[in-house]
Amino acid sequence: MWVIIMAVVCTIALMLPLESEEHSDLPHYLLLSVNQKLLAAFILGTLVEPFLNICIMVNLSDHSCSSKEKYTCTYHWRKD
Repeated sequence: MWVIIMAVVCTIALMLPLESEEHSDLPHYLLLSVNQKLLAAFILGTLVEPFLNICIMVNLSDHSCSSKEKYTCTYHWRKD
């Protein structure tokens, strides 16, 4: 549950205007710096990346790994 909340907070933070934007109707405390937006983007990417890997692995129907060479796998996309 906290992952979803953090993802929503980071997404909202990325939609807020920058401090340098002069014409904003929002209060000053809602204006974010570039560094704050970079941190929100990093956190959002860190939260989303495992889910993307899971989605990719679900779509892979067949994989074979070579026992001779470590970390050498071939994947074939499942055709629905």
